[in-house]
Amino acid sequence: MNENFDLNLVPLRNQAGRDSPESMSFFVSEPARGCARGRSADQLALCLVMIGNSILSPGKQKQALEHLAKLYYKTPGSATTAMRTVVNELNSLLLKRNQHLSGTGKQGTALIAQLVMRGNQLYMALSGPLHLFIISTSETRHTFETEMVGKSVGQIRYPPLWLSQTTLHPNDSVIIAVPPLPGWDDNTLRETRGQNPETVIRNLCPEPDTDMNAVFLQVKPGKGGFHVALPETKGMPEVGITSDDQEVQHAVHDAVTKPVTAIIHLPEKLEKSADLAANVEILTPIAEATSQEEISTREGVTTAEAAPTEPVPTAAVPTKKTPALLFVSGRFFESTRQAAGYFWRSLTGGARRMKAGMKTGLSRILPEEFFKGIPSSVMVFIAIAIPVIIVAVASQVYFSLGHEAKNETLISQAMRQAEEAEKQSDLLAKKAGWENALDTLESVDDSPEAQVLKQRGISALDSLDLAKRTDYREALEKNLPEEIKVTRLAVLGDNLYLLDGNSGNVIRVYQTSAGYVVDTTFTCGPSVQGVTVSGPIIDIAAWPAGFQPAAEVLAVDSSWNILLCKKNADPQVSKLAKPTNAVIGNLTGMTLDMDDLYVLDPTSNAVWIFWNNQMINAPEEEPYPFFKDEIPVLSDVVDMIMSNDELHLLHSDGHLTVCVYSGIKEIPTRCSEPTFIDFRPGNENAPLVPLPLFSQIVYTPPPEPSLYFLESSTRAIYKFSVRSLGFQAKFLPTGEPDNGAATAFAVDYIRRIIYLAIGNEVYSASMP
Repeated sequence: MNENFDLNLVPLRNQAGRDSPESMSFFVSEPARGCARGRSADQLALCLVMIGNSILSPGKQKQALEHLAKLYYKTPGSATTAMRTVVNELNSLLLKRNQHLSGTGKQGTALIAQLVMRGNQLYMALSGPLHLFIISTSETRHTFETEMVGKSVGQIRYPPLWLSQTTLHPNDSVIIAVPPLPGWDDNTLRETRGQNPETVIRNLCPEPDTDMNAVFLQVKPGKGGFHVALPETKGMPEVGITSDDQEVQHAVHDAVTKPVTAIIHLPEKLEKSADLAANVEILTPIAEATSQEEISTREGVTTAEAAPTEPVPTAAVPTKKTPALLFVSGRFFESTRQAAGYFWRSLTGGARRMKAGMKTGLSRILPEEFFKGIPSSVMVFIAIAIPVIIVAVASQVYFSLGHEAKNETLISQAMRQAEEAEKQSDLLAKKAGWENALDTLESVDDSPEAQVLKQRGISALDSLDLAKRTDYREALEKNLPEEIKVTRLAVLGDNLYLLDGNSGNVIRVYQTSAGYVVDTTFTCGPSVQGVTVSGPIIDIAAWPAGFQPAAEVLAVDSSWNILLCKKNADPQVSKLAKPTNAVIGNLTGMTLDMDDLYVLDPTSNAVWIFWNNQMINAPEEEPYPFFKDEIPVLSDVVDMIMSNDELHLLHSDGHLTVCVYSGIKEIPTRCSEPTFIDFRPGNENAPLVPLPLFSQIVYTPPPEPSLYFLESSTRAIYKFSVRSLGFQAKFLPTGEPDNGAATAFAVDYIRRIIYLAIGNEVYSASMP
């Protein structure tokens, strides 16, 4: 089982002998309720460095980092996928902002480091020319991607990104710097292990006036989380970890020394933002700007920005109760009106100048009357159309060449990640390395080189995950109608029985040399020869051979009716006896153990048993309750099966309840919620996390008793041992059988065939 650590984050931001919060911002976060799948165990830290002549103020940096942290925890999938989403979002926001500032001569880009801790693993995504130092007991490793020189987030269409990962050990250290100081040799860095923040700063920055911009992380035993350790130096408080008083100080700082004339407005609720880049707005400075600054901003003239030499009192900061917002809004619309007029005057003036220039240039070859016949509106159109055409052609060439260069860079990066993964002796680190490589290849166009590397990565991860690829083929000779949705599958010999969840009918298909063919004469459903005999069927099970009456499949509806169906005959319909000492409702499921029938009634929170074909031989006899004193919650049960005397109840969140039936009055029925045990390499005997969202369960009897679970979204089938719930294998499709989630599955343990339904399609594959 993985050991948990705390990471103490020490800011090293020295500018002219003082702490400089505006040079690097930090934000630490942990998963909250409602986070996406795969994020619940992640601890996140973001380090942001703004560069350029129009950087965001500390308050706006905090706002942006909060937004990016929410986005990370809302993004499902691997950690590298979520980190890639974060940097793409930041790049989109800054690009949009810089486009609006393009006429002012001001630009602001960023470098960002994303740190994700999960157990004893640290995942790092660095964007820009950042230096990474990892200091452990055995080595001091310095990594720097030369391809990142000169690149930053918000500068180009595809943001720079390089990924790294390390296994944490007590007293290890990690440094991210931009750039490192010249005196940082192996001995200096090694001496930082286990030291307090003040000692670290003295060792790494012995000269107090030396400029430094870095973050130092110390690994300490703990519960698993990031903690910001502030050194005892003068400066402003941290972004993202401030108290209420400190936020007021940041507000004052924003109002007084804000070097930006454009700010980012992020959506209040991430889930309501379909296009986050569309939420970037450009506003003029707030009330603190002087009248001269207002004029230069409206006209787009770049002037020197003068910061006031005296601090503004806290009371001067506008609050929600002041009319500052109305003032800004009115001034914004006035500025917009004036800007529109200025634009039109400039455009018409340019058209006149263009007309004059064309007349002068072409006067020698065209008569003067030619120019008199061209109206100004046509010249305006020409003035607009020609630059647009030129820009469109140039953009197409740029993006075509840039796309090829991007592919080459990403393939090289994926190859390096694959090589690092192969060298890892730690199996969890090896897995993380291959996941990083495959995530990188997701952004690469299909090519033979990329395909070979991708297959290597998939094979390596399959081996570590105990995954087995199954070659699914279409099982049916002809596709079923589109309105059919197969929600249950049952196997009996060479025949398959499909429950259509939309109509409530059971379909029988039999095997031929060309595939399974639908038996059009088979009847098993609510209507027989035009007569309604039951409600829509909700569940089916293969009827065991040798039991009476002779049948092939047993079906049940929600109204306590059962149907015994077979080919070339109408179904035999029976009404189940209802218990008189309970308030019952509609049935939602059933399972069959030989000729013992178990039905699930959530209304009475009960499972009722009809013993020894009682529903046929003694239809008036009431069923027996499975539970006595100890009754689990059954309202969220989505499937159930019996194995010997054990009832397995599968809940909607994927967890399992196992209840052992006791037929002795003095001994109650006992229930437990066992843990799924992981036996994958590197995770032996640990709980299986994250727990897949299972939707159906199948039991196969000896000689190899097993439990199979379906994870619909990934079309994966998991195999576990019955007694210990030990993870044995995961069956995944070789390719993608079809779009959409799996809706049903069945296992033919005799012929070792897996059947998988996706809507109206049914596939089969041999078990590897």
